[in-house]
Amino acid sequence: MDKFEEITQKLNEHLDSVMQYMFKYKNSMLEERDRVTGVVEAMFSAHVPSLISIKTALDIMIDDFVRITKMKAELSSEDEELLSMRMKHLINLTNESQSEIENTGDLISKFLNGRKVDDEVSIHNYSIYVYIVSIYEKYLYDIARMNNNDLVKYTGFGGAITYYRDNYINVFKNWYASAIEINKIRNCLVHNNGIFVGRDESKDVKEKKMLIRKKHEIQFLLNNISEFIAIYRTHCL
Repeated sequence: MDKFEEITQKLNEHLDSVMQYMFKYKNSMLEERDRVTGVVEAMFSAHVPSLISIKTALDIMIDDFVRITKMKAELSSEDEELLSMRMKHLINLTNESQSEIENTGDLISKFLNGRKVDDEVSIHNYSIYVYIVSIYEKYLYDIARMNNNDLVKYTGFGGAITYYRDNYINVFKNWYASAIEINKIRNCLVHNNGIFVGRDESKDVKEKKMLIRKKHEIQFLLNNISEFIAIYRTHCL
């Protein structure tokens, strides 16, 4: 096996381990989501008896009203008192149930806010993204060093991708355009808490960042790595 293939194999083994870890984490988060959903459903299910009581009280009041009005043209004081009692009972049940539901809503809000699942997922996904870029950066420099090239003026991931743009004219042109976006995302995560500033806030870059945050999606990064390997293997060996 030549040096390029040896270095590339180590990269792929490393990436496979990362992807297996991401898969396990995603499954654990799905389990956590189901657990949270179960807790919320249980909280609301506790109010079903109260709601049934309200419906029963309403049905009784309506039945009494229909029965009385069918029998009499005018309501007696006893009839009015009975319907008033039914109405007060219904209002009391409704108020109690409303208060309980509102309290439950507050408890659910506090429970969900305490979980901060979205923040946890974002931190995890962003960390994995930055970690893979660091693996990628080392790989790019390792490949460049195979030919004993002078890399003094190139630093960081931005320097690594610039090296291939400068030294392989046109060969890596399209790859470099995609790699620049990867580097912008990496820099905003590392240096600015995930917030884009100025011209870096392009629509395409923001969409990729949302893929990482919301959908656990880093395929565009993996595609860029695969593209580099294919180009180098075809045009630079």
